[in-house]
Amino acid sequence: MGHRTAVSIWPARVAMTLGLCLGALCATEAIALDPTTAAAGPAPAKGRMLRASVHAQPGLSCKLLSAGASPSAGIPVYTDDDGYARFHALRVAAGSPNRRQILDCTDGNGKRSTFPVDLASEDTFASRPVDLAKERGKDRPPLSGDAFAYSQDELIQAGYGLRPDPAEDPAAYLSWLMSASRPGRMLEAKRGDGNKHDRFVTQAPQWTGSVLTGVAPYVSVQGMANVPTAIPGGDQTTNTVVAFWNGLGGFASGSGLIQSGFTLFTTPTAASYLTWREYCCGDPNSNGYGGAFVPNPGDNIYIQNWYCDAQGKLNLNGGFGCSFLHDLDTGAILSCTRANGSPCWSVPALPLCSVSPAAANCMTVGLSAEFILEHQSDQLTPPLIAFTDFTPTVRLTGSARSSGVAVTTPFGPRWQTVGTDPTVFVLTDFTNSGTRLDVTLGQRDSTCFTIYARRPFPRPNPAPKVNCPSTPVPPGPVPPPLREELVAIIIFGIIHDEGGVAIVGGKLVRIPPRGPISETLAALPPALSERLAPLLRGLPADGESANRLATQLTAVIASYRQQVLLKGRQP
Repeated sequence: MGHRTAVSIWPARVAMTLGLCLGALCATEAIALDPTTAAAGPAPAKGRMLRASVHAQPGLSCKLLSAGASPSAGIPVYTDDDGYARFHALRVAAGSPNRRQILDCTDGNGKRSTFPVDLASEDTFASRPVDLAKERGKDRPPLSGDAFAYSQDELIQAGYGLRPDPAEDPAAYLSWLMSASRPGRMLEAKRGDGNKHDRFVTQAPQWTGSVLTGVAPYVSVQGMANVPTAIPGGDQTTNTVVAFWNGLGGFASGSGLIQSGFTLFTTPTAASYLTWREYCCGDPNSNGYGGAFVPNPGDNIYIQNWYCDAQGKLNLNGGFGCSFLHDLDTGAILSCTRANGSPCWSVPALPLCSVSPAAANCMTVGLSAEFILEHQSDQLTPPLIAFTDFTPTVRLTGSARSSGVAVTTPFGPRWQTVGTDPTVFVLTDFTNSGTRLDVTLGQRDSTCFTIYARRPFPRPNPAPKVNCPSTPVPPGPVPPPLREELVAIIIFGIIHDEGGVAIVGGKLVRIPPRGPISETLAALPPALSERLAPLLRGLPADGESANRLATQLTAVIASYRQQVLLKGRQP
């Protein structure tokens, strides 16, 4: 029996009153994603994955595989500048048939070499974290001062990506600001992604996740993603490959898909991780770039993609595709934002179908924006399809900017999310393996992916109830100079569903999106300002406390709004 991706249309859920879904986050969502409660039936663990490393030579591209197996059966592993190949693996007993593994490698000149890997050896699992400061690359310091003291061109050229407008999308600006305020390093090493990230034409069994199509064309997309721990050997699989990404175009439109993200690879005993970008499909300029980095399970990745011109400026018909990724935990950056960029460049587009419809792989740009888990492997016996097992729930948050007809506020356009776009396709699990993939959309801007066990007898078990919150401030410290601006943006974001305004004396009053807090409070109705002021005496020092404060602020504003409505008068 054939298995096709189930597709449903998610109706837009736009809050009609302040306090139902409040800007930067909803009160019911403003909590950390708890992997212990996200899924009622998690996939069975196949063993604990540990960080592993083997000394080889610098600059090698390798495949990790069982001794005697074909290199095509391996997963990609790359050596760092210190000569170590780093990956994740199961530690096995001395008598295990999986003990002996091989690194089959080639250098930049194509010279082949092999290195033994012992999964029973204590030395293989010794702690050897990579030191990015010693890897070839260029430091990108934390952004200092006012983010609007710099032009978009200056920020893009310096490696800070595309700055969102806080008045249009405060949550997007918060994510960008947290990335820009942390140190980074743009690496030079080349780590090619050997997998094709294909376009989605119809219900082909490849993509799961959410696709925005209601206010095309979309010109940029941004968001956060957490890297899960891969669980090898699930459903009797050998090698598996899945990719998490956000992107623009490619949904039922052929080529024109600019995308970037990270990939999980597994064998029955090991796993590896890699970041990448691609302008799909068939564009040779997508290949050969450097700077891709290796993320770790538990890392938080900030991901941006946009249509651009040769200088990286936002432009739907600019002729290029730009991508930017930043690992907020290690600091590694992949910046592909300028036509002459090095080691990674923006990708020149192929001819547009509207101009040259007969051109091979002609492109149609911007008809959709996506938040996707892509299946890239078929490896069950008998031949069935299975996703890589992983834990915990992976959450892709974010939004897309439309240059077409958009939902607007009294002061400008609003970026689109799974909660506001009028037409959102939800692409669900199409497999029939022993574990299932649940796709849950949050109330505002989150798409969550959870692996859970399938129990077909005596009756199929339902998908778990997944908590898929929107928490725009990632974990980690908030630099003191940014704390007041961050809180001001949170307050503005909570009110953003009403257009970033308060109604005072029957008149619209603009709330300053970036503060200072004294001006923010002064713009609000006095009764509301007095309720908020006690919560703002101490500014949050990290992302966790910022999200807790957002929950408290949301509750106060919602309560105030409800009281006003009950009294039957405008605030």
